[in-house]
Amino acid sequence: MSRIPHRDLADPNLIKPGDIVWIDAKHLITTRGRGVHTWPHYGICFYHYYKDAIPELIVTGTIFQFVCISSITKASPFDPTKHVRLDHADPNLGLTAPSVACVEFAPSIAVTVADGKHVLDGVRRLSTPFIRRVPASPTLQAILALFDRYWSNVAKTTATSSEPPDERVDRCPKSQRHLRPRRVIVAA
Repeated sequence: MSRIPHRDLADPNLIKPGDIVWIDAKHLITTRGRGVHTWPHYGICFYHYYKDAIPELIVTGTIFQFVCISSITKASPFDPTKHVRLDHADPNLGLTAPSVACVEFAPSIAVTVADGKHVLDGVRRLSTPFIRRVPASPTLQAILALFDRYWSNVAKTTATSSEPPDERVDRCPKSQRHLRPRRVIVAA
């Protein structure tokens, strides 16, 4: 997953829920080890929002929420409280090994402007030979349900704890920092 595809920066108007993209390491905070470095990862687009609403138009500052994809290994086994299995045999996903969507590894990336166009800097759309996409039902729905449950629990734990804030809150997607549940409609 660390190979860098040579493609243009992502046009946010082309990224849809379920699309698998390449995400540069500059957007990622590792959830394993000492947390000092990680490699680029594939990620799944979840949804996008602007000022706590799902906008009709994508503008500068629109936030795209992703969950990263990681391989299942002996050192990093499947954990049903943080992971949703992905079918690596599904040719639409383009995965080559047993993999999971990691809801705790969830970067939020803002739309910026480059050369007069809206772009997702450090995100590359994977479209050769086809657009890689996770099926909306049941896979994307399962990821969304686990994502909401995981980050709501992190926020509740942090809000009620008398100990110093958990470092996970710094990684907590902005959309989940408040205990308001988000309802997201995922199109097929």
